[in-house]
Amino acid sequence: MSADWDEIKRLAADFQKAQLTSTLQRLSERNCVEIVTLLLEKNLLEAFFTNDGKEYITPDQLEREVQDELYVNGGRINLVEVSKTLNVDLSRIEEIALRISETDPEIHFMLGQLINEQYITHIAEEVNERLSQKGEITVSDLTQLFDLPSDFLQHDVMEKHLGKIIRGRQDTSNPRVFFTQSYIQRCKAKIRGALKAITRPTNVATILQQINVQEKTFHSLFDEIAPAGQVTSKQANAQYIPHIYTKMQADWVTSFYKQNGFLEYEGVNKLGVSDAKQFIRKQFPNEDILYLKRCAIGSKIIDLTVLSSLNECSATKSYVDLSSILPSNMSEEDVEEIFETIMARKNATPGNFVFLQSIVFSQQYLNDLIQPCHEMAKSKAKTAVESGIYQQYLAEKQLSGKSSTAQDYDDESKSDKREERRKKAATGKAGGGSQGRETKTKSTKKHQRGRANVADSDDEQETRAGAGKKGSKSFELVKLEDIVNIISKTLEDEGLEYLSDTIAALYHRFVLSIYT
Repeated sequence: MSADWDEIKRLAADFQKAQLTSTLQRLSERNCVEIVTLLLEKNLLEAFFTNDGKEYITPDQLEREVQDELYVNGGRINLVEVSKTLNVDLSRIEEIALRISETDPEIHFMLGQLINEQYITHIAEEVNERLSQKGEITVSDLTQLFDLPSDFLQHDVMEKHLGKIIRGRQDTSNPRVFFTQSYIQRCKAKIRGALKAITRPTNVATILQQINVQEKTFHSLFDEIAPAGQVTSKQANAQYIPHIYTKMQADWVTSFYKQNGFLEYEGVNKLGVSDAKQFIRKQFPNEDILYLKRCAIGSKIIDLTVLSSLNECSATKSYVDLSSILPSNMSEEDVEEIFETIMARKNATPGNFVFLQSIVFSQQYLNDLIQPCHEMAKSKAKTAVESGIYQQYLAEKQLSGKSSTAQDYDDESKSDKREERRKKAATGKAGGGSQGRETKTKSTKKHQRGRANVADSDDEQETRAGAGKKGSKSFELVKLEDIVNIISKTLEDEGLEYLSDTIAALYHRFVLSIYT
């Protein structure tokens, strides 16, 4: 043991002596530069100058120093900072960095940076910690946090370490979203509890605001929780409609229809139904329902109430007030539409009835009502004949007819003369030659305006003449007031005196056509 130690001491003394001994043959700095330059020119040596030009460094040495910097900085370095630290041009650093990434699969070169697997593992551990705290994380969030490309974080960090370092799940509908199972369970519990408490249509945005769940998470988990309702859409203005509300709508419509035999569209719309007709058809697919403009009438009201009343009205030669047998909240327009719809059927006889302000009269009832007017007309006709008034009316009518015939003849003669003057003017204009074109053009324009005025004047005369013929004296045997006075007594007893003028106007022309 002592012999070995003596040997070590002897070698150390020799080494110190060699260091202290000065050589007689030394190269100057200039000679060294020339030697290195010659080696570089002959490609016998590969080296890079430093930025200050005072030192050389070989690529292998530069590669080792870059890797040392990568290790010292925790697995991620910026090449700009490395260039400043090593005092080497940035382009040389980038060449070395590219060579390192190509030869070592665990080192990645991107965006002017070198990143090794050690740093990627560190990112995965930090992501897992954040994911456990927040429950959900997106690649876009990681891009802002680590200042790295989203594709690199997606494939080389998240998907590579998912289920290993990163304990979570990837969203199937959105691969850039990751969450933990406990977070999903919490969201499901929030959504399920909120939806169970809702009893009427509610905006999805309002629900999300209350439970603090993101919209995309809500829609992705909605079908998994099997809710007792449905969402109208996945748009911003979507609504959640619970089944209990839909059942309430159906129950209300069914109950109201069974009790009243009809449904108003406005009432159905107030329940939140947008298309009332379609909703009623869906609720009563086997019912024979008459769909009107404002309401839907069941077959029971039509067949058992309206049709039976009309048949009775026709058989008893009377009238029926449809507003008294139909629901009170139906307007006169609704009643009229029901009557017109029934009369439009194939087996209906619309000629047997007259509809006036919700009252349906049988034709025979009106005939009996107006019968006294016929007696009065006959009496007045007999008096007119015996007094000669009627003969005088016929004579005046005949003279008026002859006068109108003569007037028509004169109008025709005038029209022929005007046409002849037009032809002569056209002939003179055609034979004028090429002289004095300006004067004749102006004259022609004036004549054209004059003829237009004459034609307008003639048209006015013809119109006035026709109006005079139309306004010939007529013989009014029975006046409207006479009919009103006769039928008012009967209608007043029935409480229908407000229809006296309407019925009188309806039959006034008919009576005149018979006796004049």
